[in-house]
Amino acid sequence: MLSKGSERKLYEKYDSVTVVIVNWNSGNHLAKFLDKLCEQTLAPTKTIVVDNASTDGSERVVEQCQNISLIQAGSNLGFAGGNNLAIKEIDTQYVALLNPDAFPEPTWLERLVEAAKKYPDVAAFGSRQMIHGSDDLTDGLGDVYQLSGLVWRSGHGRDLSSAESVLPFSGADSCSIVGCCAQLD
Repeated sequence: MLSKGSERKLYEKYDSVTVVIVNWNSGNHLAKFLDKLCEQTLAPTKTIVVDNASTDGSERVVEQCQNISLIQAGSNLGFAGGNNLAIKEIDTQYVALLNPDAFPEPTWLERLVEAAKKYPDVAAFGSRQMIHGSDDLTDGLGDVYQLSGLVWRSGHGRDLSSAESVLPFSGADSCSIVGCCAQLD
């Protein structure tokens, strides 16, 4: 399934990236997500789906795909637990974490890797998230953590032009949709 598109870029080992998706009863979202992943201009080196004991059969979508590894967690480990399970299996330089209801733009992964290369001292990157079905309303620009423990979504519900004014990067450096990319040492 991930061999679609001859114009996709393949980077050398030092630019290798694994995309991890934690699934729990994601229904049709997971199939749509995997289709969007096939459209990436930079093909992931590896794709791992961790299934957190889904009961809706959504994990069967992965079983029909080539070049995607399925890890059956056996219980619902949550987002962090599912990602940690997958990260134990990763041997690529980068890892990108996504939810199955995130539908990345075609250049999403390429732009994340480019940002990681451009800013090698930064350990993690986040992406601009758009509200599904809207071209100009942000779902968020990442989470903001306060020392008190309070957490909120930066830019939630703002129109794109005003939300981008709070980004440290803009234009070609910002990545559409959702994800986190971190370098593994």
